[in-house]
Amino acid sequence: MNGSPKILNALHNTQGKRTEVLLRPISSGEEHRSAGAGAAIPFSPYQSLIPSKKVMAGTGSSMLLSFLLFTVVLSVQEIYRGKLASSELFTILGGFSSAVLFLLSLTFIGNFQESSGMKTGWGAVILSEAIALIAASTFPVLCRAAL
Repeated sequence: MNGSPKILNALHNTQGKRTEVLLRPISSGEEHRSAGAGAAIPFSPYQSLIPSKKVMAGTGSSMLLSFLLFTVVLSVQEIYRGKLASSELFTILGGFSSAVLFLLSLTFIGNFQESSGMKTGWGAVILSEAIALIAASTFPVLCRAAL
């Protein structure tokens, strides 16, 4: 590639005006000093596309949030047990809530194992599936639909 700028994309800002993003190829070892950062960081032409703030939750907060959501979904599922078993559409909603319980329990177990220094394996998946099946077994309609 030559050193000429290349247009990556045309962006539209909130006023509807078109803004062109120019990117140029970089040579290996080229660095860019960000304003105020004080330290040289490798320059990437896609730097504006990478989020600058941390976007993932930590292990502890993810584990706590998944446990709280699991408790809320299970409580709502048990409170509205009769309503969820009353019609075919609500039975599908009950099955979906059991799938959400599986996902939340797998997230909790995986984060717990990661915080303990263990790797998450198929045992966590089987345990999460067993938890979701036990929760779904409180609906006789869901049990018949699964068979």
